[in-house]
Amino acid sequence: MTQLNHSKSSLMDLYMELGDVPSDVTNLLQRFLKDDGVIVGWGSGSKGELGTTFRCNLITPLMVGGRDKAIRIGCASSTSVWLGARGTVLTMGSGRWGELGVPNPKTCPLVTATENGVPIAIVQIELPAFTRDDTLIDVQGGFAYIAALTVNGELFLWGANNYAQCSPIMENKCCPTAQRRRILGEKIVQVACSNFTVLVLTASGSVYGWGHTFLLGDEDEALEQASEDVVFTLRFGSVDRMVISEPVKVKALEDKSIKLLRMGPWHAVAVSNDGEVYTWGLGRNGSLGHGTESDVRTPTKITTLDAIVTEAACGSFHTCFVTAEGSVFACGDNQGGQCGVFGEMTLTTCYPMYVPSYHKVISATCGRHHTLLLLETGDVIAYGTGLGLGIGTGYSMRMARGIQILDNYTTLWLSGGSCHNFSLAIPKTLSLVVLGIPHGDVTPALRIIDLKDGLLTASLGQGFSILVTRRGSCYSMGLGGWGQLGVDVRGVKDFTSDQVPVVRNAMRLSYFFRTTITQVSAGICFAAAINEGQRVFTWGSNTYGQCGIGVNPKEYRIISEPREITWLADKLIIQVACGCFFGMALSITGEVFTWGVIECCGNGLQPLPTDIPANLMMSSLGPESQASVLLPVRVSGHSC
Repeated sequence: MTQLNHSKSSLMDLYMELGDVPSDVTNLLQRFLKDDGVIVGWGSGSKGELGTTFRCNLITPLMVGGRDKAIRIGCASSTSVWLGARGTVLTMGSGRWGELGVPNPKTCPLVTATENGVPIAIVQIELPAFTRDDTLIDVQGGFAYIAALTVNGELFLWGANNYAQCSPIMENKCCPTAQRRRILGEKIVQVACSNFTVLVLTASGSVYGWGHTFLLGDEDEALEQASEDVVFTLRFGSVDRMVISEPVKVKALEDKSIKLLRMGPWHAVAVSNDGEVYTWGLGRNGSLGHGTESDVRTPTKITTLDAIVTEAACGSFHTCFVTAEGSVFACGDNQGGQCGVFGEMTLTTCYPMYVPSYHKVISATCGRHHTLLLLETGDVIAYGTGLGLGIGTGYSMRMARGIQILDNYTTLWLSGGSCHNFSLAIPKTLSLVVLGIPHGDVTPALRIIDLKDGLLTASLGQGFSILVTRRGSCYSMGLGGWGQLGVDVRGVKDFTSDQVPVVRNAMRLSYFFRTTITQVSAGICFAAAINEGQRVFTWGSNTYGQCGIGVNPKEYRIISEPREITWLADKLIIQVACGCFFGMALSITGEVFTWGVIECCGNGLQPLPTDIPANLMMSSLGPESQASVLLPVRVSGHSC
């Protein structure tokens, strides 16, 4: 790649050339590009693929900052690539196969390594600029490689090359720098990537591909077009896999007027101008929609779908089709509810998805176990299970009936991998209106609080409030006599008539500066929070052990700043709740844990030692309870 200083507005202007579209669409895009557009990410982040600067998963969607505002995002298995508004290319995540675009990860200070020595980038790496003639307009991710489309109809690819995905030189098993691919006499207008095959659509309507022949259409027809020196055989276990390292035409799609290509790891979809759909590849779970689970090597028209299709999305083993009327059909794996159908684990034909909205669906994004639908209003509906679902804390493991996510945003576009996703969105205007006198007899500093970063969640205790912004920052305000604010109140100037300190302005909890909070709950005089790693923290009054950290309440009546309940560290907690003098936590497996006053712990007043060991209980703490449980215990025989 050669160096070039792009003008800041060149790529923005290119994307603003939308043609004949409603003015409100143009205004939204212009607002996103030049004003308050943001990137929201969630899902798997253990390799840094979310670009948050942390190695952590996000079950709750949060805003992700960047060195340039992304206008297109491609998601590989554990890597992400952003195409920025200034023309920059940013990579993040795993670099095992060269997906980061860094020639030598060992010499790049932004690249670290996992415990197993896999190079990763938890920060965004800006790649050297492409030339003006090679201005990029789209990026896509395969299993472990990246494809970038230029305005002139050529491709740059980097990453895994074990099936000639990036370069025809098979000896190079990985390509850490961008390799140019072109088709003589054709202009590429779309690119789609599977695990080991690349398909492209040209301006003439032809479909070409290279790599593993499984998704290149009829194998004999593909091999007839290729010379012997570009055909290779790879041994995979006891099976031979054929590879064609140079582009060949998918002849079954000739004269079909194809306008859209989509690929999953092992299957592909082509949509024609008149809305007909062709699928081929691995038929596992019925993902091809042909009524069986058989593999299909040649693109074959779906006859079980009587609708004009305008958009499609491929998950790992399921497929969604969006129609011109704004409805959605799905087929394939439904074990997690990702096809939105109750009572069926496998759908071999196309079933309509129930959408809890009267508005039209305009696009879909599918992962391994989840489906995201984008409505014409900018709302997003999620189905399925797993990290990529994005519904946040406190929900069940299988969502066959769609639920709205990203409530605080108007989403313009979605991009996703198998387990992580991004939304290009505009934050909705949000103000917090304070009603009544929430801080005892001291009025709040403001009646209307404009939240710059928006509000993710909030919880109200007795005279105090805990707020979490869309960036995961935690704030508190109100009464602070029992440490319930989680901040140092020694310097405050406001007090109630009973001399209880009051924080009138929302103050950020410094303890959480280096972590991201996704959910909070407030009791009478204590609070609890979950961070992005599903760890639980509590603070405030501990007179009845309601902080659950295992210390003697007689010695530690006040926990003045957040402390982790380490006993819950491996329980994958998705929701916490605080009562008067007790707390509760719900795990992702449906287990319920409680602590605090024994009357509210759900195991009876005289629990068996197998339910609550005697050393976890303490009596004579106060008149409100006969005993307290100092550490979380599982509610016997109960799960949600």
